[in-house]
Order: sequence, then C-alpha cells, then structure tokens
Amino acid sequence: NREAQQKFGDELLKYVMPNVEQHYRVLATRENRAIAGLSMGAGQTLAVAPTNLDKFAWIGVWSGGVNAPQEADFLSRNAAFFAKPEQTNRQVKLLWVGVGSNDTLAGAGTRNLDRILKEKGIQHEFHESEGGHTWINWRNYLTEFAPKLFQ
Repeated sequence: NREAQQKFGDELLKYVMPNVEQHYRVLATRENRAIAGLSMGAGQTLAVAPTNLDKFAWIGVWSGGVNAPQEADFLSRNAAFFAKPEQTNRQVKLLWVGVGSNDTLAGAGTRNLDRILKEKGIQHEFHESEGGHTWINWRNYLTEFAPKLFQ
C-alpha cells in the first residue's frame, strides 16, 4: 500500500543512507548509487527511485511493476519523472526491468510498466526470461544487472 511504501522510502532516505554514508567509505553521489528490488522490493524501488533521481542514477526492477488499477496513481506520483523524458533519460543511467514469462504474481504489472515507460519515452531495458516469480530468475537478473552499474 502507498502508506507502507512512503514509510519505506522515508526510512531508506532519512536513516539508512545517511548511516551507511557516515560509517562506510562510499561515494555518496547519485552517479554512484543504485537502487534495485525484487517482488515487493521492486514496488518499493518504484516508490522511491522516480521521485529521487537526485539520489539514484541506476535502477533495477525485478518481478514488480504497476498493476492497471494503480496506473493513474503511479503516473500522478511520478509526474515530474514522466513530464520531460529527455531530462529523465539523461539522469537515469540504467533502468533495468525483468520478469519471468510465467510470473503469475507480477508478470502483468511488470509488462504494464514496460508499456508505460515505452509510451512515455523513458529509456529502459526490458528482459523477459523463462520461469516465474522465483529466486533463480532474480539471481540471473542480478548477474545481468550488476556488471552494467557505474559504467
């Protein structure tokens, strides 16, 4: 739900990221930050990343997306992300979306996200693999996604 996603975003941005940046040697710039998630984490990624391009340049969405009933709300919450696709495309270094062809839980929403991004002119990579809503797919997506980061 939207309230839970907002709480996740607040925790990540206000507490987790500052704590990591304070206690670990990291490059704390948007070009050196990625956010990715699988399943519910993909939904959380979509709740945070589009409205925080000042913090993230690399985005991975695996087996998660936008179901038709939530599409209007998603577009409204992310109006700035979609308003100027050329600007968004310059900011986002990689938007990588993956889903299994037999994913009965998130497949429709993930394919809908791909359609929305295409229609709005947002550059992204869409990968549809065999299988379903499974760890092996997510492991493979990470294997494909990770080497593309920070290039």
